[in-house]
Amino acid sequence: MNHPNELGRCMTVDAERQAQIEEARRLAAQETPPARRTITLTLNDGAKRPQKDQAPIKRPGGKPVVGHEAFLRALCHSGANVIIEKVSSGQQYQGKLKHSDSYTVTMLVASIKQPNDDEFVTVTPVERVIYKHDISEFYTTTARVA
Repeated sequence: MNHPNELGRCMTVDAERQAQIEEARRLAAQETPPARRTITLTLNDGAKRPQKDQAPIKRPGGKPVVGHEAFLRALCHSGANVIIEKVSSGQQYQGKLKHSDSYTVTMLVASIKQPNDDEFVTVTPVERVIYKHDISEFYTTTARVA
């Protein structure tokens, strides 16, 4: 999935979410060395338990993380290269996701593309916090392997 428009529009919401989760897992498996594939969660009781690849990531309250939150979290763990386009300015940021929560995404920005430019301009890597309500779209830059 290079771009959101490549997803079939006839997919149901649940099928689209499942496709996003599978794509994130594929990216994580492809770009993360096998030694780092186990995710360790620290639970409320302080115990650390490894989580299997197929098990859903859970919030502290116990509910599983689904949809775009699961996709963003998997992209954070995999270190995949991502492009985010802002609604307010039309700028596109390219880099790696560091963190995401309910309202924001933290990204290590390596290059920026202005709305009138044709190419990305490399900048000194800097962490930027982007509010989710200001994101027009985001997608990975890696090609999908069939």
